[in-house]
Amino acid sequence: MIKKAILLTTFILLTIPLYGIRAQQTHFDVISSGWGTSLNPVEAAPGDVNVPLTVSVQYFGYYTATSVRAKLLLPSNFSNSLEVGEPTAVAVNVQPNTIFYLTYYLNISPNATLGKHTFTAKIMWNTTWEYNMMEQVNFTVSLNGKVTLNFEPSDINLNPGQFNAITFKVENLGDGRARSLNINIISPAQTIVNKMSQTIDEIEPHSKTNFTLNVYVAPSLAGQPITITLAGDYRDAYFNHRSFSQNIGFLINPVETTMFKISCDKLFLKVGEVNYAIVLLENLGNTPLRNITLSVSTSQPLSLIEGDGKTFLGTLQPRDKVETVLKIYVSPTSQTSSTITFTVTYYDISGALKSENRYITFLLNNTAKLSPISIKVDPTTLVAGKLNDIEVLLTNTGNTAVKSLSATFSFLSGQVTWLTPDVFQVEKILPGETVTVKGRAYNPPIATTSTTMQISIKYYDESGNMYQESRSVGMLSQGIIELKVIDMTILPEKPFQSQIFSVTITLTNVGTITASSVTATPQLPQGFRMFGSKSVFVGDMQVNVPTTFTLSIQAPNITNPQTYEIPVAVTYYDNLREQHTLNLNLTVDIQGKNVVTSTSSTRGNVLNLSSLTFPIVLGLVFFVIGYMIGKRTKGR
Repeated sequence: MIKKAILLTTFILLTIPLYGIRAQQTHFDVISSGWGTSLNPVEAAPGDVNVPLTVSVQYFGYYTATSVRAKLLLPSNFSNSLEVGEPTAVAVNVQPNTIFYLTYYLNISPNATLGKHTFTAKIMWNTTWEYNMMEQVNFTVSLNGKVTLNFEPSDINLNPGQFNAITFKVENLGDGRARSLNINIISPAQTIVNKMSQTIDEIEPHSKTNFTLNVYVAPSLAGQPITITLAGDYRDAYFNHRSFSQNIGFLINPVETTMFKISCDKLFLKVGEVNYAIVLLENLGNTPLRNITLSVSTSQPLSLIEGDGKTFLGTLQPRDKVETVLKIYVSPTSQTSSTITFTVTYYDISGALKSENRYITFLLNNTAKLSPISIKVDPTTLVAGKLNDIEVLLTNTGNTAVKSLSATFSFLSGQVTWLTPDVFQVEKILPGETVTVKGRAYNPPIATTSTTMQISIKYYDESGNMYQESRSVGMLSQGIIELKVIDMTILPEKPFQSQIFSVTITLTNVGTITASSVTATPQLPQGFRMFGSKSVFVGDMQVNVPTTFTLSIQAPNITNPQTYEIPVAVTYYDNLREQHTLNLNLTVDIQGKNVVTSTSSTRGNVLNLSSLTFPIVLGLVFFVIGYMIGKRTKGR
């Protein structure tokens, strides 16, 4: 046991020098150095200030370095950004065989050269076993410069409606080399780029290269600004991956206004004939009109002959002109002018489809053509409540024959009905010739006092031109009034001299319309006088309604009795306010006083009277007095 302890002690004493020799070797080694941080590498170039420099250091000690303080000894053209002594970085609790990072903030002089520069790190540290250790480590730092990219187009003015070739100058304004450029083109709506991405292998510092894009711009963008964005990535001089983006503005040129004119070689068109008109289209602008289509639209009385009015004229260069011929028929009319619409459809220089309307007004025959047809209707007054025969006389008053004439008849009021014929036709009417249309129409009893016959005529002249006319003839409607005496009574039947007698007459209107304002006026012989007014107003007499009125007359005081004729004029108005008269004759026998006669009554238009006895006369007097009193009481 004692021997084993002696051997172990001897082995430990022999190995102690080995540890001392190893501790005297390098404890720190710089693995790498780079500008920026591990998470945010930066491009360093001459003239930059406060640039972080990160140094990766590996520790090879046997014991934990509780504190590490590394002072950086700078080469020329590099300085501490804090400007207080030499830049120093620290680290704590660094385990053996681990890597730790030291970061310094430096200013780089503009006079610094690109390339590798040697730095010295003076490291001082303490361990859990040893104190105040110090070691210097030399390492190199690359200064490769910074990449600054700029894109500049060859032209910022683009033309709408076409592809525009744009050459972009790519310039590296920095002092670092750019590698593996990937350029993506982002264009706005209504534009098309033929190649959306470009690749450039390398751009040296302060050098430039080019690439070309073909950009299509829609016509609707004319006169507006647009922005094209160039974005992408590259490798900088330190082989770090970097991105870039640059917006470039462009102005879309306005489309030059197209100018053209349409004219015609004619101002007047002949009515009733086919007219040949040459239409001229002139391009007055500085840009071509492509794929021109000319559409012609007319309205009555103009009609296009031979064609649908659409003509393809192709492309019209600036200051050129093109003609097309129109065949225009002008139908007979009373118009003095008519307008034709020309629609020009074309593509302008931007490729936009445009359409414009132009108008040309033509003068027509302004002398109204008189109708050769004269119309006469017989009769012009229709009888209400019955069928009426009507003759319509059509006379050719012109100088040429009228062919294929047809006529239809109707009444505007809607009450009168045309019956026959439905359509009247005649092949030809020579100048001065008259044809007669025998028609029939029914005029109802309730028809108004006037109506209008409408006559529609269609015919052709000797040139084959068709004419249509609408003619109107005013007509009257007259009703039938027929008054019949259905009863007549004279009381007393044979009045005495100076006696008052009454005549009661009953009339009936057996016509078709009402008799208006009926009045009975007796024309008394000498010596007779009316008891009351000189006439009796009967009023209106409706159809088939009996109407009674009474005349009170005083017989004359004469020497000899005799028979008298008393005319009675019954006047009335029809629906046309024409006055009519119905004449009635009354026969009265006037008896002498105290003459006894037999009573008799005669009815009709003529009455015979004989004398009555005195009692009867006295009774008549009382009757008349009672009638007058009753009438006066009824009036109240």
